[in-house]
Amino acid sequence: MIELSFPTIKLGKYIKEIKTKVKNTDLNQKELTVYGVTNTEGITVTNNKASDDLGNYIVLGGNQFAYNPYRINIGSIGLSASDVFGVVSPAYVVFETTAEISSEFLFYYLKSTLGINLIKWYGDRGGVRSALRFADLKKLDFPDISLEQQLSILEKVKQIDDRLSELIENLSLKNISSLRQSILQQAIEGKLCPQDPNDEPASVLLKKIKDEKEKLLAEKKIKNQKGLPPIIEEEKPFELPQGWEWCILNDIVDNADSAMKRGPFGSALVKAFFVPKGEKTYKVYEQKNAIYDNSYIGDYYISEEKYNSLLGFKVAPGDLIISCSGVTLGRISKLADDCEPGIINQALLKLTLNKKCIIDDYFIKLFRSFWFQGKIFDKAKGSAIPNMVGMPELKKLLIPLPPLVEQQRIVEKVDKLMDLCDELEQEVSNAKKYASQLIEAVLQEAFSGKTETSKDSIIELVPSPQPAKEVLLAAARGNMGENTWKNLQKRALELASEEI
Repeated sequence: MIELSFPTIKLGKYIKEIKTKVKNTDLNQKELTVYGVTNTEGITVTNNKASDDLGNYIVLGGNQFAYNPYRINIGSIGLSASDVFGVVSPAYVVFETTAEISSEFLFYYLKSTLGINLIKWYGDRGGVRSALRFADLKKLDFPDISLEQQLSILEKVKQIDDRLSELIENLSLKNISSLRQSILQQAIEGKLCPQDPNDEPASVLLKKIKDEKEKLLAEKKIKNQKGLPPIIEEEKPFELPQGWEWCILNDIVDNADSAMKRGPFGSALVKAFFVPKGEKTYKVYEQKNAIYDNSYIGDYYISEEKYNSLLGFKVAPGDLIISCSGVTLGRISKLADDCEPGIINQALLKLTLNKKCIIDDYFIKLFRSFWFQGKIFDKAKGSAIPNMVGMPELKKLLIPLPPLVEQQRIVEKVDKLMDLCDELEQEVSNAKKYASQLIEAVLQEAFSGKTETSKDSIIELVPSPQPAKEVLLAAARGNMGENTWKNLQKRALELASEEI
């Protein structure tokens, strides 16, 4: 049984079920709006009709509640606006409050953590599936307070909830997203890590790669490619630090002829060629492998014979695959060390980088930056659906190349900062969960006669002067203690400013 820290009464005396069906009224079915209920939006217009005959649908008016008995345990309940008039499915329960209680206060109460726990308690009758009938709802414990007290508590909760929601939506997540991109931008401009004059310059790396390529050409081990124009000064978007060098994508891929390859076109790979997975089958990597950064998803395979006819499109562990069309254009993933042998499909681009001059993880971070993604989308072909540019344009994409050892320092530092961003995002995400406990906290305050402060409290509702901003920030970061929060902020500033 759930123990509550304040006096309660049973809800049944103050609610009334609405059972009016359309067939028992003079309403014109063709003119009726059909409503539904979700746990996020509450009561919304759906116009989804289980039947053309709305005779058994329940009439819904203003300031009335509606819920699905099987989904209210996850917060799927709504309170209609005062001007609402329509119908809901007969699967819903519709009810309204008496004049003794505030319908809006009850709505906040039922949506709170406390309310959801009570709903689960009274709705779980030992069956396979929990459901809260109206008879069960009437048994719920409700605070034994006057209407005036309800409205006073409601005003306080709404003020904090509104400001907390605004804080989360307009400040925290947006700033963290911007911070992520700021980190990547500083990384690719050489401003995130200190330069070491002892590092082998990128120009030396590129010279070695060029010499190696010329040797392979002379030995006829690779095909001669059409020459690409040199980078001119006007093309360079920002200045690079000492030891860095501007180059193009074609300079840093492996020397193999298939190091940069777009998937097979047209009839070379269609569903008719797919076979069930077996001993001598090969995986077909799809766009979703790049989108979700996951080498293991996907169920398409081809025979060994078909695979051998498409060897130019084969991929191996460590290869990079890139999404080539749609809104997910430019998503990139590195194939896992234990990935299955296979080929790419027509929606992917494969890159095999030259490990002697660039680290995969550095390139991935560069590729995911707003600056580089902007270059891809700016050059994308197609009006309605963006598509990756042709190979000649791809090969000419500019790359800011640091010394090899500095690339590793950049990767390690970016990873640290991204982990910190993950922590901050998690705190913001948790804030909504803690916000749902606001009404319980205010109720406890109302009945206690005094306010006890706790280091672990979500929001400290103290009568002594305390800046509202501090209270809201405490809510936004959930249960994180003040010292932890300050240390996290301090560490973020240290990491972001070290030797920049």
